[in-house]
Amino acid sequence: MIKQLRGSILLLITAMIWGTAFVAQSKGMDYIEPFTYNSVRTLIGGIILVPIITLFKKAENNKKHAPLSKASSRANISGGICCGIILFIASSFQQYGISMTAAGKAGF
Repeated sequence: MIKQLRGSILLLITAMIWGTAFVAQSKGMDYIEPFTYNSVRTLIGGIILVPIITLFKKAENNKKHAPLSKASSRANISGGICCGIILFIASSFQQYGISMTAAGKAGF
């Protein structure tokens, strides 16, 4: 029950951040190009994720369980690369759409 509530709250927060970001993205298009905006946004996200990944790795090392196999690690890396490419393409299309129309219409 707690995990389900936590998941619902995290989804709500994500939707609120995603929805309010359209205004900032629309205003940002007045000053820079869509791909520049997208790359800066991705760079900031990556910089923020580095300490979070480090914390998770430390917590994972403290747990006593079998390490991942090489095949499992490769699957995680290739899956992450594929997801990153798809996310890049989707966010680039979205950013380009926001630059061409109103923020409310860009998602459609």
